[in-house]
Amino acid sequence: MALNALLFAVALASGPAVTDEDRATIEQATRTADTFAYCAGVWDFFAAAEAAGDRPASAEQFRNMGNGAQTAALWTHAKAHLASGGKPARYGAWLPLVTPKRQAANLQLHAALEHGDVERAKREGETCRGMLESQQMAIDYLRQDQVDLETGP
Repeated sequence: MALNALLFAVALASGPAVTDEDRATIEQATRTADTFAYCAGVWDFFAAAEAAGDRPASAEQFRNMGNGAQTAALWTHAKAHLASGGKPARYGAWLPLVTPKRQAANLQLHAALEHGDVERAKREGETCRGMLESQQMAIDYLRQDQVDLETGP
């Protein structure tokens, strides 16, 4: 479902939504962006766990996954905004929406671990692993957007 919302946000980015179905899909794209933001924090949690276990390469890999999830969240928010008729803005405009979700997810998993709930981290990790294809797709589209800005569509 995240992938469909992501693709629809791309398709609508050139013009405002006109139907209720379009608006519902844009809302789904926004929820997908929120999930990417949450996953960024989940990957931060795993990065911290790997760093604490003296596995620096694995920690860096998870940090990169977190940064990728944040990038996907920013891009997806931007595309949903354009699709709903909003004006173009820098991707960083959505950091106030993304950063707190990223931090909250990381903190929630650390708190759960303090209370012995290891299963929560496993569940959240599996959820976010399921988002990796969509996350990569968003990053690839963002890269293409950057190329198009430089070279023209």
